Amino acid sequence: MMMQLNPYQSPRTVVGATDVGPMSGTEVPGAVLGQLKRTKPWATFLGVLGLISSAICFLGGVAATVSPTFLAAAQLPAFIGPLYVAIALVGLVPSIHLVRYGSSIAKLMRDGAMASLEVALGHQRAYWRFVGYLMLVFTVLYVLFFGGLIIAAIARVAGS
Repeated sequence: MMMQLNPYQSPRTVVGATDVGPMSGTEVPGAVLGQLKRTKPWATFLGVLGLISSAICFLGGVAATVSPTFLAAAQLPAFIGPLYVAIALVGLVPSIHLVRYGSSIAKLMRDGAMASLEVALGHQRAYWRFVGYLMLVFTVLYVLFFGGLIIAAIARVAGS
């Protein structure tokens, strides 16, 4: 059966594209939407929890930095305050990525467009890229720390 051309129907092809045919691939499949719909609450929950944790850590770091009596009462070294502020700032970045990912999934649920899926996956990629870099930095720090401990132990044994 041959399709009849309707001159009053709006065009269904991508402007400027060659040999792509109708735009049937512009909507995200239901199975993909279902998986992302179940992912959204967790991404949003963990993002908001990370923002709250970063805020608490930041406030504790600022309090420890500006109040020497707080540090003395808790018997903490002076570098703890700035360290907590730095940890809070580092923890803020992945939390923001997760909140943005959850928000972009919500937009995808509303419009179902492939462009919204691309934006959501971009936020997810940014989150995982940051976590990957963070893991790389921590791995290097662990190797340096434990390598230093081993060298110090060897030096101590050799000096005895």
